Amino acid sequence: MFLPTGVEDYLLYDFSLDEGDTFEMFNPITPFPKNGGIFTLDSIKSRILADNNPYRHFYFSPAPGNTVSTENAVWIEGIGSLSIINAPGGNPDINDAGHLSCFFKNANKVYENLDSIKACKADILSVYDVANPLVSLQWYTKNRMVHLENAQNVTQVSLYTITGSVLKKAVNIEGASKLSVSLEGFSTGLYLVVCKARNGSVKTFKVSIDH
Repeated sequence: MFLPTGVEDYLLYDFSLDEGDTFEMFNPITPFPKNGGIFTLDSIKSRILADNNPYRHFYFSPAPGNTVSTENAVWIEGIGSLSIINAPGGNPDINDAGHLSCFFKNANKVYENLDSIKACKADILSVYDVANPLVSLQWYTKNRMVHLENAQNVTQVSLYTITGSVLKKAVNIEGASKLSVSLEGFSTGLYLVVCKARNGSVKTFKVSIDH
């Protein structure tokens, strides 16, 4: 996990658990407690998802004595938490911190929940069979700015939170080879910068803001 203070290792998921086992939840860089305490795996159920394949669903509740976390958690094998990917102990709630809406694997839809959106479509994580014109794109951060070089094939730059919320977008109408995106005003944490080319190719990289 990349944090402003450096790289830290967490065991976020263990899909070898059996019903009745306990697991210590860590939720780094999320609205949930970083150290979520011990949870009990109450049940494992196989359910068919959007790709018509069965996936094991893991249902957790806070273990007795856990005074840190009070909400249940749900994992899907091969996907992760139904809340935030780096919050295995997070409660999936659309009206609170969030609930997974879409999950794609190799541009194929695996999971879909249309409670808060109209449709799921592959965008950021699409896979294309065409040559990627962004292969030479380079980037670096300096003075709270993201600087892009060899960006002449970039048509749009978007800044996302790690939970998928769009913070800002910029377009490269004139095909400039150098672009800059300001990070001023955003909180300390990890963000995603997504660059798109005219043919639909995408290049994504992570940036961290450290006050």
